[in-house]
Amino acid sequence: MRLRAAEASDRAQIVALEQASQLYPWTSADLSQFPSSIDRGWVMEDQGQIVAWLGARLLAQEAEVLNMAVRPAWRQRGLGRELLAALLTQVDRLGIERVLLEVRQSNLRAQALYRRCGFVVCGQRKGYYRSAGNQREDALVMQRLSAAPAAE
Repeated sequence: MRLRAAEASDRAQIVALEQASQLYPWTSADLSQFPSSIDRGWVMEDQGQIVAWLGARLLAQEAEVLNMAVRPAWRQRGLGRELLAALLTQVDRLGIERVLLEVRQSNLRAQALYRRCGFVVCGQRKGYYRSAGNQREDALVMQRLSAAPAAE
């Protein structure tokens, strides 16, 4: 298993991973500009196959987790925690003060992971996510404040 930075050549595998893992997956068009000067990604790779990924936007003093997915057969192995750790290490190194993310209110497993990584609930977005049957689901907004002093 190898953790590495995502590259443009990974897009097709990330799209396939999204389709296998998400109710409403990101598409090739969603990933057409990824990675970029502000969008970063990390992948977990096993024998050339991407089994998990995390995409984030890094701006001046704020970062946002845009998406994270783990292939169903690879869940509960700590891959999400490793991906978040890679992001948080870079965020702290860059002196970014706050990391934000949204998570489905029903996704208790993901919320527990985020809490273990230092995130706390700071808001809610009503009807943020599409759900099965043309329903909407609320998102919890979570944040993690910097654990490291800003770089001078």
